[in-house]
Amino acid sequence: MTDSQAIVFPDVEDLLREFYVDQLAGIEGYATVAVHAGERPDPLPAKFLLVTRTGGTSQDLVTDRAQVTVQAYAKSGGSAGRFASLARALIGRAERNGLLGTVPIYEVREFSAPYSDPDELAPEHYRYSATYQVAVRGQVL
Repeated sequence: MTDSQAIVFPDVEDLLREFYVDQLAGIEGYATVAVHAGERPDPLPAKFLLVTRTGGTSQDLVTDRAQVTVQAYAKSGGSAGRFASLARALIGRAERNGLLGTVPIYEVREFSAPYSDPDELAPEHYRYSATYQVAVRGQVL
């Protein structure tokens, strides 16, 4: 690699969206749950996961440390809490496996474990939120 090469970091929001869709497909009760990246869907499904990049920095030339917030919405608090715990477990498994889809993932740091986080714009839903830092590898352009 020469200094003139550009390194492009992956879209971590979309990587996580695809990852969660794939992982949830094999779990009873979650196979058809909607997963969205960036913005809440309209109308809101009864149960869904929302992944939003909320910051982050590059660590070095090839490593992006994306800060992401994962929000689990459901019609009951218990269901939203269990969904957030499942999302937490799955992102942890991605770290242990070293891949987020086909992109190398080096580390997941938990900044905030899942917690009840009411959404005033969706009073008919319960929301649990968690924030992570996800270190992924960039690719040569």
